[in-house]
Amino acid sequence: MSNVARAFDQHTHRGVVRSVPGPASNDRNDNAAWEVLPMGAMPPMMFQLRLHDGSSRSFAFSDLREVSCPHAGVVQLHLFAMAKLVITIEGRHLRELAGGLSCAGIRWVQESDPRSAGRPETEPEVTRITIEQIAD
Repeated sequence: MSNVARAFDQHTHRGVVRSVPGPASNDRNDNAAWEVLPMGAMPPMMFQLRLHDGSSRSFAFSDLREVSCPHAGVVQLHLFAMAKLVITIEGRHLRELAGGLSCAGIRWVQESDPRSAGRPETEPEVTRITIEQIAD
């Protein structure tokens, strides 16, 4: 037993990670249009839509059946849960958003406030989010 204790003592101080700083949380980053999960992070169960009026709605990734881009500047999410919904996200430079939603790699999407100054043309922006219920 003493050999085991000695071996443990010899190896406890080498190669031990004392602390690893976590990813910077930009949960309330008003400058970002959406939050992409860091590499290696577990995919979330839900994604959140943050609307310009301050309200938010969350949806389960398990209800997401299709992500489509019918034309430039539009991403449509088709959800089939208790009700069938189509979420339309309009803006610019949304290709990364569509890809992230397709693989459950987006935590939240922020609709820009129409009263604020616009973002530079080179950066992604979500200008409008609409949620429509489809009749069965």
